[in-house]
Amino acid sequence: LDCSAETMNSRLLMRNQSSQHSDNTEAIKEAIESYFQASKPVIAYYERKTQLCKVNCLTLLIKYFNLCTHIPT
Repeated sequence: LDCSAETMNSRLLMRNQSSQHSDNTEAIKEAIESYFQASKPVIAYYERKTQLCKVNCLTLLIKYFNLCTHIPT
């Protein structure tokens, strides 16, 4: 999913309010930074192979689910 750090942060903060998760703002920030650092080499690899399909996290996921069912594995 192609999602900004700001969007991830706001979604995780909302998750904290609606569940028993109790991540504080600093823990969320560190987790997001860790995610981006871990994802960079994987994204770069698939971009070089022209096999990367970015999905905008703000778009309805059902649209992409239906698209992905047609991608050969």
